[in-house]
Amino acid sequence: KSGTRGPFVPTYEWAVLSPEARVPPGLEIRLPVDGTGTRTARIPPSWRLMVVAQPLNEAVRLDVSRTTSLAEVRAEIAASKADGDMHRVEALLVDDTALACGAAGEGAWAMTIEQAGLFGRRISCTISQGHPSVKQDFLRLIGDVEAAVLQVESALQSSSMSAGQARTKLAQLEAQLEHLQCKGIDSVPNSALASDEQSAKQVRREFTRRADLLNQRLGGLFVGLDAAKKATAVSGASDVSGAPKQPNQPANTTPLLALGNAPARIPATQPAAQTQAQAPAQSMVQPKAQPSPADSSSSATKPKSSTRKANGKSADCSTC
Repeated sequence: KSGTRGPFVPTYEWAVLSPEARVPPGLEIRLPVDGTGTRTARIPPSWRLMVVAQPLNEAVRLDVSRTTSLAEVRAEIAASKADGDMHRVEALLVDDTALACGAAGEGAWAMTIEQAGLFGRRISCTISQGHPSVKQDFLRLIGDVEAAVLQVESALQSSSMSAGQARTKLAQLEAQLEHLQCKGIDSVPNSALASDEQSAKQVRREFTRRADLLNQRLGGLFVGLDAAKKATAVSGASDVSGAPKQPNQPANTTPLLALGNAPARIPATQPAAQTQAQAPAQSMVQPKAQPSPADSSSSATKPKSSTRKANGKSADCSTC
């Protein structure tokens, strides 16, 4: 099988590698610590197999071991690319040569990965388009997603589902819808949707219309959940902040505006009327001006006029 001379053929058992041997990728290699021994290699007990599904030209990756049967590989491919229908996986090919089904017959699906020698080979498979009811399947599947979104909305309204649970469920439904679009209806030809071209186009238009509406609805629900989360966070922060309140602060204070150049709130310890009254009083205090000599002389020449009350009558001092 494997030795120190000739090309190295990997197996699931440890085998000696010659110094000039070319090692295929993906093998387990054991090296001597002191550098004096020989190298050994083997196929790992579990490794990743890649199968290219045609005509979709999409890869299916699955973990296999030496005892995994080709029938199990067929089931994994069908679950990923053929809606679980194993009969739609018609043939498995190794380096473009039929290994199971086709000329090899149905019995070849009973072989194991080790018996088929699939490690390091190029594996592909052919998948049929399926039955004519693909049209109904796509419309039914998007209807299931729509119904699930309605259930989440109802659960939120009845408070039977938390916001976190709703967000997780809606994210799963959004991913399911994207898979239906990209990997579903967009990946099949018109002939798989309807018997004639016009009917197939109508199916695509109907699916696209419902998918767009559903995406808008999901987006609105995510926006609402984000707003509710922010409001809850702000309310919780104000409850647990523990900031001491002013003793004379009125209970019904108007909150500050969030937008615009809003004035700051007046502290509760200093009433607004007193603050407004103090400002003019301080501005009215001016130093008393000294009278000039001209003003003194002019005031001395003026006749003094005063009124006094004598015997119940008023008289002018200048006429006395």
